[in-house]
Amino acid sequence: MRRIHIHIDRLTLEGKTRAESRGIVEAMERHLTALANGARPGRGEAGVIAHGAAPDAIGGHIATQVFQKMGGAENV
Repeated sequence: MRRIHIHIDRLTLEGKTRAESRGIVEAMERHLTALANGARPGRGEAGVIAHGAAPDAIGGHIATQVFQKMGGAENV
């Protein structure tokens, strides 16, 4: 079975430091790769992002939303 790997080359996030942005991108890559390979999103990933949320929570939320919009909604 083939596995899909997602890599985000560039993403601009206004109001975030480079370190925060990199953490969000890494989380998005990790979560999108897992979702594309059949994983189910963690509880609460499709909800509202809390102010001051950790980069991993933000990346997970964005990844879930992107995955749903790309037609993966039936799997989420």
